[in-house]
Amino acid sequence: MTNLLQMNNNDDDDHHHHHEPSPYCTRSLLQKSVGVELEFYLVDADAGKFIDDSVFANTTTLNEQEEFLSDLYDQLEQQYIPIELIHAESGPGQLEVVLQYSKNPLELIDHVVLAQETIRAVAAKKKYGYYKASFLPKYNSTTAGNGLHVHLSIRDATTGVPLMATTNDGSTAAAAASSPLSSQASAFVEGMLQHLPGLLGLTMPTVNSFCRIGPGCWTGSQVGWAFEDKEAAIRLCADLRNTSRRRRQWATHVEYKLCDCSCNLYLALAAILSSGLHGMEEKRTLCGQH
Repeated sequence: MTNLLQMNNNDDDDHHHHHEPSPYCTRSLLQKSVGVELEFYLVDADAGKFIDDSVFANTTTLNEQEEFLSDLYDQLEQQYIPIELIHAESGPGQLEVVLQYSKNPLELIDHVVLAQETIRAVAAKKKYGYYKASFLPKYNSTTAGNGLHVHLSIRDATTGVPLMATTNDGSTAAAAASSPLSSQASAFVEGMLQHLPGLLGLTMPTVNSFCRIGPGCWTGSQVGWAFEDKEAAIRLCADLRNTSRRRRQWATHVEYKLCDCSCNLYLALAAILSSGLHGMEEKRTLCGQH
């Protein structure tokens, strides 16, 4: 909870009297739309093994842990933390909690921090047999790791118009059939790519973080961007539910995959957003797909 405890940190009287956050408070950097996927393992703390042998999207974990999941959902709901989806992930005993997309990045990251604490607390209840919830990026060398995938989109701050496939002058990316992004969104993505070496120090700050990354694991091991390719570090995501085939070729948001729970997410997300905005300020041209 260290990150959240910094929320009202004032390092001197001047900041305190003016109700300004300390310049060292990472939480205050997010006064700047975002969604997060939170992955974790459930482990039997006494036996030291996963609670089951399920695989991706299997109903085993959901059925066997129905009481735990219902309890968890109720606890999150009581804290007004909106959940979009809870599903089984790739590894044994692995689950993913998808927090609802928010136009307030700061509030969303507060929800992520509180959700982690709630997941740990509910799992540790005696009635569940002393489960342990682990967010470690790579818990076991033979199973999938735990990521913290960040989904981002951009809008015009004045009009609220989405800018992923539409520029603020109303033109669309589809005017050039080869591009799934608007020129502004392209610059945003290129900004993240240009700053990626530095971003990794904030979004994947531990040795264990890099143990999670590898080809064929949907972890973003390919440096670059791609349209609907989970191997890319930055994945362009389409609205596949749209009935227009043409519109399904436009990106509605991007997914930054090189992030996990060992990071300070306030600082990490501020850096990701700042990198993208820097690309827009510089009007960067997006490089080709990996």
